Amino acid sequence: MRFAWLLRFLLLFFAVFALNAQALPWKKTEAVKAELISQTTSVQPGSSIRLGVLLTQEPGWHTYWKTPGDTGLPTTIDWSLPEGWKAGSIQWPTPKLYVVGDLTNFGYEDSILLPVSISVPASAKEGGYVAKANVSWLMCAEQCIPGSASFDVPVKVSNAEPAASPNAGLFQTNDGLTPTPLKTVSAQIDPSNRALSVTFKTSEPFNHFYVFTEGEGAVDYKAPQSVSKNGDEVTVRLQGTEELKAGDTLSGVFSADGGPAQGGWSGSFSHVLVNGTVTPPSASSDNTDVNLTVWLAAGMSFLGGLILNLMPCVFPVLSLKCSALLSTAETENSHCMVFPLPSASSFP
Repeated sequence: MRFAWLLRFLLLFFAVFALNAQALPWKKTEAVKAELISQTTSVQPGSSIRLGVLLTQEPGWHTYWKTPGDTGLPTTIDWSLPEGWKAGSIQWPTPKLYVVGDLTNFGYEDSILLPVSISVPASAKEGGYVAKANVSWLMCAEQCIPGSASFDVPVKVSNAEPAASPNAGLFQTNDGLTPTPLKTVSAQIDPSNRALSVTFKTSEPFNHFYVFTEGEGAVDYKAPQSVSKNGDEVTVRLQGTEELKAGDTLSGVFSADGGPAQGGWSGSFSHVLVNGTVTPPSASSDNTDVNLTVWLAAGMSFLGGLILNLMPCVFPVLSLKCSALLSTAETENSHCMVFPLPSASSFP
């Protein structure tokens, strides 16, 4: 899993480096438009108001979930609020699975709303206030570019009943995409093989599924995921890593039939792991989506090598920098080793 962290660091570093290079036109790329919107026109003292970052992405581009997968970075919101006001965590919608070659990533495309509940103290006086937010994201397509924006949004505090804003419908739609908590029964880890199992109850039917786990290094993304059903109890088996052990909390999202955005459903789970006997997961007909993912990852391993060599390099300035280092360091017998970096198409 340290390799995944290295990939993520290199991705962000070279993206930022490329943005500062005049030879590349990335400064003018506006693949993602960000807005800060409100669900209501006001908020009462002692209650809360929901604000949200709306990301509208050009076709072919995507941003990332709170756990991005093998590469990528999650969208972050840094709030600056009036005294006594507090911001909750982002209410993340169910993500989408992206697989390119050996890389597995989780994120969003098209338009996505990231709501946050802002609590206002009971001592707040009626009047106008300003909530400030600095938003950062990483957008990827054939190239990956970091983006950011700063917002000042006026918030009216009033004793009157809040009215819905023109954007209230977006929040309602987003609520339908957010996973609801599942009734988790148990979560186990087998120390002999690091296999994991999560059992929860649901009466919702499904044909295919995928489990998005939270936290870096929780599971092996390339391993299959298996499911079994016994009445209303569903047990999912995953392949864990050396990062997890009994006593840790395993959290994630069970996405059924593509999740709410594709007509399915999703549920979140969180449970402390206990030691137990767990059979490692294996691809089965119960999980066509995962089977496709595994076969796609295996089948594209060769194609990935071709992409690395045939596609134009995302970071052409690296070669220029290396040549400059060689020419200026010849008298010191310095050497510049050029390693082949993944092209833009190699990153989801």
